[in-house]
Amino acid sequence: MFKISPIQSKDEQIAVAEACGSSYKDGAFGYAMRNSETGALMGFSQFEINSDGGLLLDLRPAVNDDDYEAMFILG
Repeated sequence: MFKISPIQSKDEQIAVAEACGSSYKDGAFGYAMRNSETGALMGFSQFEINSDGGLLLDLRPAVNDDDYEAMFILG
């Protein structure tokens, strides 16, 4: 199982983005997906929300952890 949670700090979002082979997008919201038993990072997303709707900027698995079903749910 896994848990998807909002990332609470810029430093954490930078670290999670790098762990997933991406880069931090200034001003974007971020969510991390972690294994609920071990706490291991499985993936993350970054997105923007404005008056026109939302824009998904990143949807990335952690390096060496490509679980299609989990990524589909994160998206």
